[in-house]
Amino acid sequence: MKYRLLILSLILLQSCELGTTQKISDEATRERKYQELIKKSRAMQETRKEAIKIASRKADSVLVKTKERIVTLTKIVYILKEQNQNLKTKVDDEDNNGFAQPFNLLAVPSDKDH
Repeated sequence: MKYRLLILSLILLQSCELGTTQKISDEATRERKYQELIKKSRAMQETRKEAIKIASRKADSVLVKTKERIVTLTKIVYILKEQNQNLKTKVDDEDNNGFAQPFNLLAVPSDKDH
């Protein structure tokens, strides 16, 4: 009887130990997975920060280039307006000074008359 009781108590102790070990193992697995998720999250945050910095630099570069292009085009428009005004003035001066030749349109003979 003592042996039966001893065997029964050993079996009970063994089953309790397995249940406790299983719980600890599950908790350790969950904790490990949680830590892995935290690491991945931090890595993604760093990647996002880096991507935002790069995008910001590129946007700044595009803005600077656009500003320079607008300034250049504004200068070109100003120069073209000046040239246009100078040409208008020159044409008006020639018209006023009598340099303009009158234009006479002559009739074109038809082939039947020849």
